[in-house]
Amino acid sequence: MIVRPAFVSLRWKILVPLVFLVVVINVLLYGYINQQLLLQYEATRSESHAANLKALNGSLTTSYHKLLEVAQTITALTQTSGSDQNQYVQIVFDYDFAQLEAQGVLDSAVLFSPEGELIMTWGVATSSFDFIVKKAIAQEYPVRDLVCLEQCSHYIAIPLLSNGHVSGVLVVGRVIQGTVLDFKQLTGVDIGIAKKIKESESAVTHWPLLFTQMTQKNQNIQLLNLLSQTEPKFVQDTLYSVRAFGHSYDVFFTVPDSIESDETVWVLIADKTQNVNRLKEIQFKYKAGMIVASMMLILLIGVLVGCVIKRLKLILKQAPSRSLLNTQNVLTKTAFTDEIDQIRQCIVRNEEYTSLSNHELQVISPQLFEKDIIANLMGNANSVVLTQCMDGRVLTVNELAKQLFGEFKDCPEQMFSDSFLVGDHNKTALDDINKLYIGRENLVCFEARCLDIKGETRYLYWIHTNMESNLDHPVILSIGIDITSNKKAEERLAWLAFHDPVTEVANKHLFLQLLPEMMASSLENESSLAVMCCEVKKLTDSHFLMDPADGNVTLFSVVAKRVSSCLRGDDLVARFGDDLFMIILNNIKTKGNAASVAKKIITAFEEPFFTNGCHFKVSINIGISIFPNQSSDVAELVQSAEMAMYLSKEEGLNNFEYSVEEHSLASH
Repeated sequence: MIVRPAFVSLRWKILVPLVFLVVVINVLLYGYINQQLLLQYEATRSESHAANLKALNGSLTTSYHKLLEVAQTITALTQTSGSDQNQYVQIVFDYDFAQLEAQGVLDSAVLFSPEGELIMTWGVATSSFDFIVKKAIAQEYPVRDLVCLEQCSHYIAIPLLSNGHVSGVLVVGRVIQGTVLDFKQLTGVDIGIAKKIKESESAVTHWPLLFTQMTQKNQNIQLLNLLSQTEPKFVQDTLYSVRAFGHSYDVFFTVPDSIESDETVWVLIADKTQNVNRLKEIQFKYKAGMIVASMMLILLIGVLVGCVIKRLKLILKQAPSRSLLNTQNVLTKTAFTDEIDQIRQCIVRNEEYTSLSNHELQVISPQLFEKDIIANLMGNANSVVLTQCMDGRVLTVNELAKQLFGEFKDCPEQMFSDSFLVGDHNKTALDDINKLYIGRENLVCFEARCLDIKGETRYLYWIHTNMESNLDHPVILSIGIDITSNKKAEERLAWLAFHDPVTEVANKHLFLQLLPEMMASSLENESSLAVMCCEVKKLTDSHFLMDPADGNVTLFSVVAKRVSSCLRGDDLVARFGDDLFMIILNNIKTKGNAASVAKKIITAFEEPFFTNGCHFKVSINIGISIFPNQSSDVAELVQSAEMAMYLSKEEGLNNFEYSVEEHSLASH
């Protein structure tokens, strides 16, 4: 008894390998795209964290400089008094300390004798200053310190010099709370300062830390307790991630470079929920897109296979039954024996056919089968499908390729690389397909960029395979899947990371990234650079923002365009907040150039703004700081411009002012 193998339909013999190939390609492609998205997210996360650390060190340095400036001003007065310095310092502080304390300039002041003995105290000084007083006397140079008890305070000890000798030491201090709040306002990042203490007294479950200052303390202490459950010992200068209260946070423990003491630990807590949600949304869109594309491609393959089977049946039905029966030995050697047997039985029972010789059937059947497969594939595919010779000449193209890239009639010897792989950005793709041409590979896949017939850029993911053929010349089948929409979505995401979507100008992250580079360029060119802080204010009674859902242009976008029209091409305007814009004037000769630009902007704001059928009167106040006259530190340069803007508001609307330091330089 002869046992025949299980019947497997021709449709499944063709469909299953192709579907498997499609699934594998899509899985690999999605994995690659997902990996690139994660790498881009981590890079953006690291850049943002580095900018926050730089801003923190800048804020601390600025706080020290302000304290030092006050102390040096007082000591300068004592040196010109012509009387006993210690006595004159007491007179100055007895008269002015209450005012300095009310203005938030100082919180405490202590006067010591040349031997380090306490003479007088103003305000609340909650620490012993023996170390910094002795060090200031020995070095005859200002000494700074950070002391954390109930609160953390900056202290600076300045020796009082008279006739080349130390006549006393003045210690001034200021609570660091103002610096913490300024940093929070500038970066939007929560900050905390903790003392290293005994574990039994700690505020966080598993860490020997007691926080003296912290923004949003109740929430952030709970967040650190959650992190301590998974991290029993925190490591400094390590970026942690924690999810709490429905949000994602980055947590970083450090000791700033500008802090010499190692008795404190500083923690930065940044809310990264929006970035994480955006990453998940993009990953979901890519995953859904890949699934839909896979299903459509599988459906297309199924239709093509059905057309091939239908065509094969039609070919066999047109052959004589007697000739088909005589060719059994030939056909049983093929992969389609089961199907041909069934068709043959149907032919014998129900059909009458014209005669074909056995030799003619053997010759024509494989060629007709191959021709019909290619014809159906070229005519019905929703992707770009073409065939080419092993030397790269294009032989045939499907209808979609003709619609997107032309008829290929003008150049019958058109090369595949000349149409689809032009430019240095396609160099890797060109190397891959050359491996197929010389026979080193039988299947290559790559992504390439080209221009369609309208001159628009298209991104195609190509699959090239060397088709086995009974013809004398081998043929390469090339399928190009259009991924242009996915690429444009990636480009839009990259743009949104560094631009404000409402005004389409740079955002704070791009501003803080480009400012150090432009400062370095100014030093190389021996020129100056100006940072301008601009606050706009609506004067007419109407909503400042229009509803974006109406499809109308917002007032902010019109304001940004008018500001940009007053600048040069290499200048930069960025949006920092709802009504706050920052400008970098690059490579200016004098600070008078910055004043000219400020006047030009203020003049431009005299004309009302018209948008969405309404007129708006808007005012602007501008503060200016100059590099390198002002400072070589990014945070200090930005903060000085902001303080100058507040000075201009005190003078009234539509004004500009230089920073305090620029005024002092001008007076000298």
